[in-house]
Amino acid sequence: MSLVPDLPPAGRAAVRAGVVGNYVDQVNIFLPVVALAPALVTLAGPHACVTSGALVVVATLLGRPVGAMVFGRIADRVGRTRTTQVAIAGTAACSLLIAAVPTHASVGVLAIGAVVLLRFVGGVFLAGEYTSAIPLAMEWSPPRRRGLVSGLIMSMAPWAQSTIAFATAALLALLGPATYAEWGWRLSFVAGGLASLALLAYYSARVADAPHVVRQR
Repeated sequence: MSLVPDLPPAGRAAVRAGVVGNYVDQVNIFLPVVALAPALVTLAGPHACVTSGALVVVATLLGRPVGAMVFGRIADRVGRTRTTQVAIAGTAACSLLIAAVPTHASVGVLAIGAVVLLRFVGGVFLAGEYTSAIPLAMEWSPPRRRGLVSGLIMSMAPWAQSTIAFATAALLALLGPATYAEWGWRLSFVAGGLASLALLAYYSARVADAPHVVRQR
């Protein structure tokens, strides 16, 4: 049974994409917290410490308010669907580029520096997706269903964190700590990037702005 059966196909797609999209967002947000931790030696060198991982997380957090302010205004003017597509594409690119970052043994401190920079830019795009896709889902949702829809969207965060934790544990068990630290961690970022690309394809093919919302250009 559809969550919002009385909506047109584009509206139902927007609501589904809001829920699933927040799950994908949260996966990309929390990847460095869990998946990157066992591989910090590869990226930050043999003397890597907690500070290196904290910098990666803080970079994401600093990027998010910037993305929220910038993309929120853009979405109000050019439309939420188009803005969401740009934000998703940026998120996918940042995750896939992190998966391709050279090791500390190859480029030294530039390795962890590249990850920190990409996480900042990724935080901007992640916030842009959050401030575009979720309002779009709310605009399409009937008033009597908005509480339910928003609750489902917010519930994706713990599911995403659980997914990352189980995936990281499975890869560590399958590959072993040494192999995981060498290259296995990259698989999680590739999966996050590919999930964003799949979401981008869905938005491009199925989702449209709510027709009753007037944009001010």
